[in-house]
Amino acid sequence: MSFSSVIKRVTPSVVKIEVVGKAQPAVDFGGSGMQLPFGDFGSPDLRQFFERRGNGGGGSNRAGQMRMPREHGAASGVIATADGYVLTNNHVVDRADKVEVTLHDGRTFTAKVIGTDPKSDLAVVKIDASNLPAIPFADSSTAEVGDVVLAAGNPFGLGESVTLG
Repeated sequence: MSFSSVIKRVTPSVVKIEVVGKAQPAVDFGGSGMQLPFGDFGSPDLRQFFERRGNGGGGSNRAGQMRMPREHGAASGVIATADGYVLTNNHVVDRADKVEVTLHDGRTFTAKVIGTDPKSDLAVVKIDASNLPAIPFADSSTAEVGDVVLAAGNPFGLGESVTLG
């Protein structure tokens, strides 16, 4: 059994998404070089504990604040419309300062985040392009338990990947 005809049809719609994320503040823990991010980490009490320890337990509860390196990541997306709307995961773009989309043909575009939904982990980004190979959508109401599903992607920007399940 071969799925090559389906894969050839959908892979031009699969894109690579690269993001540069916001840096998180960090504390140098006791001058050891160990850094702890505090953007979304822990309670204020826990943060103060580490900040005091990072300052050697002295009178001030402010440690030497450092910035973590900016986060870089790569993920997959799919072209939803010929005029440049692309679907990806919310967790990919939720804290991104910069989003770039690379098409199957190698062209790269800066994207704008249009909308996100953390509960469904879905995001829509838009690139300024036209006549793109949008993926054909099927009627999901006809899907049944036991149907074969293919997931196409471009994980880590390494090229196409297809999973059967």
